[in-house]
This record gives sequence, structure tokens and C-alpha cells, in this order.
Amino acid sequence: MRIMLLVSAAAMPLLFVFRGNVALFYALLATVYYCYGTQLSVYASTSADFFGTKNVGFNYGLLLCAWGVAAILGPFLGGRVYVATGEYRYAFFVAAAMSIGAVATLALARNPHSARPEHLKVRT
Repeated sequence: MRIMLLVSAAAMPLLFVFRGNVALFYALLATVYYCYGTQLSVYASTSADFFGTKNVGFNYGLLLCAWGVAAILGPFLGGRVYVATGEYRYAFFVAAAMSIGAVATLALARNPHSARPEHLKVRT
């Protein structure tokens, strides 16, 4: 998941930079869509790994709702960037920054069921 987020972060601004080169633009677009599909496909198993399989349907449903909200807000925010700046360039950079933010958040995520390292355990 980290790799796909980093690839997305690199490809998003390149979409704007290489918008004039049709072949490269479509290759980058395919890369972004590949990353999108890859991320979506691992969310169910990630949800099950983190929270168990008992409520995986509900938890995955929440993840998909968040995904849907982002699908609504993303184009809206891109349009607001265009209105504010007169171009879409910064929307691509914001999308890349959000991917990097997701990688940072993912680095902080810990499986609640995994054993804690010895130096972090509370001694009684």
C-alpha cells in the first residue's frame, strides 16, 4: 500500500507536467488508475487484519463510505483550486501531498492485535 501511495504521489504532478505528451500522459493515467485499484483491493484484507473478521463487512463498508466521500470532495476541491488560481496545476500537487500524507499516516498505524515491543509494554 505504501508503494502504491508513493507511486501515486509521483505520478499525479507528472500528469500535469506531461499533459502535452499524449502517450506519456496516458501511461501516467494508467499508473494512477492501477494504484487506485491496487489500494482499493487491499482495504478489505487490511480491515480484517486490523480489526478481525467478525465485523469486516461493517468496517469495510465504513472504508468504502470514506472512499465515496473523498470521491465527492476531490473534484470539488480541484474545482475550488481552479477558481482560486485559474489553473489545475496546484490540484495535482495537492493530490500528491495528500498521498504523501496517507503514507505518513500509514507509517503511524499499528495493528491493535499485534504484540507490543518489549520496551513499550507497561510493567505492573
